[in-house]
Amino acid sequence: MTQNIKKPTLLTIGLLLVLFWLLVAIFAEILAPYHPDARFISLARPNSSNGDGGIFIFGTDWLGRDILSRLLIAARHMVVTTMIASLIAFAIGLICGTVAGYYKGYADKLLNVISWVLLALPIIAVLMLTHYYLGQSRFYLVVAAGLVVIPPIFKHVRALVKDIKKRDFILVAQMRGEKSLYIIGCEIFPNIIQSLLADFLVRCSHIVIVIALIGFLDLGTPMLEWGSMVREGQEYMFTIGYYIAIPCLAIFSLVLGLNLMAEAIQSGVGQHNR
Repeated sequence: MTQNIKKPTLLTIGLLLVLFWLLVAIFAEILAPYHPDARFISLARPNSSNGDGGIFIFGTDWLGRDILSRLLIAARHMVVTTMIASLIAFAIGLICGTVAGYYKGYADKLLNVISWVLLALPIIAVLMLTHYYLGQSRFYLVVAAGLVVIPPIFKHVRALVKDIKKRDFILVAQMRGEKSLYIIGCEIFPNIIQSLLADFLVRCSHIVIVIALIGFLDLGTPMLEWGSMVREGQEYMFTIGYYIAIPCLAIFSLVLGLNLMAEAIQSGVGQHNR
């Protein structure tokens, strides 16, 4: 289906969706009409008045809290946590994948074994144990989300570096006596930067889903999150079903935006390679 849509269109739509949530995260406190925990009229319908001239655009939950305000504040926590987890995970995966792909040998074997061990970890079980013994913390949430994506990042980078290292221009650089750091930084990375960026965006979308799932299972942080909003509303889905739909649509739009951008960038890489 995406093959019938022009690459600039995919990139534009994805960029707009991601920029929207980035701006919401930055200006969440300004945009939120009320404090997320302030209580007003319980179960107010969308676009209903609060009695003081204000309007609840998305209505209120069973405790009288404004859904829009909670959605916006939760967006900040979601975006910030996603960015922190993604950057840390990608940095680790990039360094380890580059070392394994370029130097090979024992480093490659050891890091590959570690990646398979991480892939086999039952993250939810680890989170449950962490939650029970150490309590809730953004640090543990970032670690858990990062552990999910580090192995695939590592394998992707490793494969890219191994492939590029076989090219003639790398052999020429080695024959010139160039150091490994120069070859990696000036010869290899410029040729894989688009693939890395596309992969980074995809991993960000995976982390968004993981964070939402952890929040839904109440294994994350005490902070307000989209996943926790879905969990809170599930008991009232037949009364105020829109309370579940709104954070679900927010998750969907952010994940869609990230994947559309990744698809557009990856399509550009494929055309360049041909």
